[in-house]
Amino acid sequence: MAVHFEAGFATQCMREQGHAAEMLIKQPGTTCASIGWVQPEYAGNCETQNSMMNVSYSYVTGEKQERGMTQTWWDSVAESAEDGGGGGGGKVGEEMNAMKLIAPDKDVIACAGGKVCKMPRIGRWDVTWRRGSKGPVYIVFKPQ
Repeated sequence: MAVHFEAGFATQCMREQGHAAEMLIKQPGTTCASIGWVQPEYAGNCETQNSMMNVSYSYVTGEKQERGMTQTWWDSVAESAEDGGGGGGGKVGEEMNAMKLIAPDKDVIACAGGKVCKMPRIGRWDVTWRRGSKGPVYIVFKPQ
């Protein structure tokens, strides 16, 4: 079964928006496909607007087509006690990158680990990581 991913459509204030990707699934388990580099834009009008981007998947099984989607919100925040006070590897008050899923389809989660992860949301962000570092961020779709 081939799964197709789309990234970077319906974006707002994103400097880098990733790209489409496809992966072939031959057996049950976890399989990854990279949608590339994604980076919010903070200059110009984007200083006062949210950085947002959609990510979706689709595949066909027999005669049935399955789809899923989530919108992502990206920001730069100060690590807070509400967000776990170091949950993203930073200390309280440290500048962090942050990403949150907005209205995700059922069973869509985000995490910073490469293994299948549960939704350990702490505070208002799904994933935080140190400013100046490069994630990674995984958006996990669990089709039924």
